[in-house]
Amino acid sequence: MKTMLLTVLFAASVMSVWSQTPAQILEEYRTKAEAACQKLNGTLQTEGTAIAAALVAKGDTAGAADISKQIEAKLKGEAVASPHSAAATLFTQYDTARASTLKPFQTASIQRIEAMLKTSAGKDMKAILELAKAREEIEGGKPPSLTQGAAPSGGNMPMAWNYFSHPSMQVLNGELVLNKDGTLDLFGKNIAGAVKARTPGTWQATADSNVLNVVLSEGSKGPEQCTLRINGDTATLERPIGTRYLKVK
Repeated sequence: MKTMLLTVLFAASVMSVWSQTPAQILEEYRTKAEAACQKLNGTLQTEGTAIAAALVAKGDTAGAADISKQIEAKLKGEAVASPHSAAATLFTQYDTARASTLKPFQTASIQRIEAMLKTSAGKDMKAILELAKAREEIEGGKPPSLTQGAAPSGGNMPMAWNYFSHPSMQVLNGELVLNKDGTLDLFGKNIAGAVKARTPGTWQATADSNVLNVVLSEGSKGPEQCTLRINGDTATLERPIGTRYLKVK
C-alpha cells in the first residue's frame, strides 16, 4: 500500500512538471520575487531619501542628486560602480538582503527548470532555449522589466492619474504619476491646484493584469504597502490610511 502511494505521488509530481511551461515557471518566479522584495525596495527608498535630505541640508545638492540616481539604478537591479560614500553602507546592506530574499525563489525555480529538462522538453530545442533564457534571468537576480510584467489593457496602462480622497471625485487632491522605470510620484495639491507635497514610491505589476503592488516611501508611519486596482479609466489605491480614488488624466 505504501509503495503504491509513493508511486502515485511520484507520478503526480512528474505530471505537474510536464504540465508546466518555461514561461509559467518564469512568471511564477517574477511574481514571488517582486512581492518578496517590495518592502525591501520601499526601505531602500525611504532611507536613501533621508540620506539625500541630510546632504541637501549641508548644501550638497549634487551629492543628493547622485544618490537619487543610484537608488533608481539599484531598484532596476543595475550595478552602481562608485556608490556615494554617504549611501555605500545602505547599498551593501540592500544588496545582501536582496540576494538572501531572492535565494529560495531562485533555487526552487531552477530545480523546476532542471526537472523539465529531464522530461520530453529536454529533447525539444525550442523548449531548451526557453528554459535557458528563463534560467539566465532567474540566476541574474534582476527585477523583471516592466514590459515583462502584466499590464492592463493589453499593455496600454495609463501612467498619469488624478488623485481624490472621496469616491465622488469632485475635489482634486493630487496626482499620481507612474514612471516606466517602476518608480512613482504622488503629488499632493491644494485647492488652487498648486503642488504642496511629493511622495516618492515604487510600483510593480502582478499576475493580475489590473492590479499593481505599490509602495509609498514616506507614509506617516514609514513605507506604506498599497494595492492599486484599475477598472478602465478609474482606479482605487488601497492605502493603510484608507482608500483613495483615481481617474485617468
